[in-house]
Amino acid sequence: MEYYIILKEEKNWIFNRFNEIKKWFIKNINKKASFFYENDVNPNSTINDFYIVSPNVFPLLFSLPLEEILIYKSSFLIEIENNQIAYIVSQKKRLILNTNYDNIMKSILEIKLKDNTLIKHFDGLNYNSKLWFYINDDEILHFLKYLEEKYFTWTFLNYVKLRLAERYKSIIYYDGKNKLESKKIVEDLGVRTPKVYHIFENEKEITQEILDKLPNCIIKPTNLDGGKLIFKKQNKEKLEAKKLVKKYNNFANLFKDKEIMPLILESSTPKIFAEEYITDLVGNNKYPCEFKFYVFNNEIKFFLAINKNINFKAFDFFDKNFKKIRNEKITSSSKSKLNFEWPKFSYFENLKKDVIKIYNKFNADMEESFMSRFIRIDFFITKDNYYFSEFSLFPNGGFGGNLNTFGKFYFAYNLVPEIFKLLIDFPIKKSKFVENDKKEKNKDIFEDCTKFRKIIINEKKLVKYLFEKS
Repeated sequence: MEYYIILKEEKNWIFNRFNEIKKWFIKNINKKASFFYENDVNPNSTINDFYIVSPNVFPLLFSLPLEEILIYKSSFLIEIENNQIAYIVSQKKRLILNTNYDNIMKSILEIKLKDNTLIKHFDGLNYNSKLWFYINDDEILHFLKYLEEKYFTWTFLNYVKLRLAERYKSIIYYDGKNKLESKKIVEDLGVRTPKVYHIFENEKEITQEILDKLPNCIIKPTNLDGGKLIFKKQNKEKLEAKKLVKKYNNFANLFKDKEIMPLILESSTPKIFAEEYITDLVGNNKYPCEFKFYVFNNEIKFFLAINKNINFKAFDFFDKNFKKIRNEKITSSSKSKLNFEWPKFSYFENLKKDVIKIYNKFNADMEESFMSRFIRIDFFITKDNYYFSEFSLFPNGGFGGNLNTFGKFYFAYNLVPEIFKLLIDFPIKKSKFVENDKKEKNKDIFEDCTKFRKIIINEKKLVKYLFEKS
C-alpha cells in the first residue's frame, strides 16, 4: 500500500508551516507516506493500490490510519467541498506521471462511491474524532494558533497519550501501576532491581508464618502509586498479618480506573509483594533516596533528586550533568526546594547509560511512535549502588499541577520541540477555534506565552533562564 499526501503550494509562510505540521501528523499516523506538492505530483508506481489525500485534508493524533477508516475493497472517493481522500486499486489506477493534483482528481472522479462521514470540517470542538479533517485556506492561520494554545500543551498531550494507549499493547508494562512486570523488563536488560522475596496473589495469602520468615523488606501492592499501602518489615518491630490483611482489604479495586489501569487489568491481577529494602545514603533503613529521570526523545533533560529523610515533600532539580536547576524556574510551589548537599556518585555516568538503555527498549516497544517520546524512569540510590524503582508515564496524573507557567511550556517543548519552532510569531493573538470552544476551558492558555516561546526556542536564553538566580 502506498500513501500519496498532497501538500499545498507554498505561496506564503502560512502554507509552509501548515505543510510541515501536516507532515508531522501524517508521519505519526502513516509512517511510509510520500509527500508531493499539488503542482508537482509524481506517483512512480502503477502496481500497488494507493491512497491520495488532498492539500487541505489532515489528521490529528486521534485520527485512525487511512487503512483503518477506509475499509472498502474497491476504489472509492470521499469528497466534501473539494477536499478528498481517494483509494485507488491497481486495476483501475491510471499511469500518472509529472502532473498536478487537479488532473489526478479529474482522472478518478468517475468513481462515484462517496461517504461524507470520513472527513470533517475542523471547528475546534471535534479534535476528539478518529476521522480526518479539512480546513479552508482562510482558516489555516487560526488553526495553527489553535494548535499552540490548546493542542500542544503539556496537559493535553498527556491526555492524547492516555487516549492512544490502547493502540500499543506493550504500554501496560511501562507503568508504575504494574510494578512486577516493569521489574522484569529492567532485569532482562541487566539493570539492577531490588530483590523480590515473596509474591502474594491477594491479601488473604498473607500469614504470620510467611511474614516472620521474611528478611527486612518493604511490602507493597503492584497497582498503586504515590506511596500508598507501603509497609516496612524490620526485626525491631513485628508486622502483624491480621492488621496487614485488613489494611489491604479491597486494594485491588483502588484506582482501578486511573490512567491506563483498565488496560493493565485486562491481562493481570493486582498482587502484593515483599521487596528488598534499599537503605538511604548512610546505610540506615529509613526512606531510600531517589532520582527520577525525565527522558524526552532519547535524552535525559533533567531529574528530580529526593531525600525524604530531610524533607518528605521537597526535591532538587538537576540537569543531566548534575548541575542544579532552580526549582522556582519550573515549579509552582515555593516550598519545593530541598537544598540538600548531594555527594558526587562514582556510578552516575553508568546510571545515565542504563536510563537510556531502558528508554531505547521502551521506544522500540512503542514502535518509535508519539507514545515513546516521554517516560520518567525512577531509581533508588545508595552511596555505592543504584536500583530501578518504577516507571511513570503520566507524572502528577499528567496535569502538571506542580509546574508553573514556564514549566508547562518547557515540558511540552521537550516533548515536541520541532513543533514549537513552527508555532511562533503569529500575527493574531487568539484563534477563533479557541474562542468558539464553549464546552471546555483549557488551563494551558497563557497570556505570557510569547515570552516563554522565545526563551524556549533559543538555547542560550533557555540555559540562562534555568540557571540564573531569580
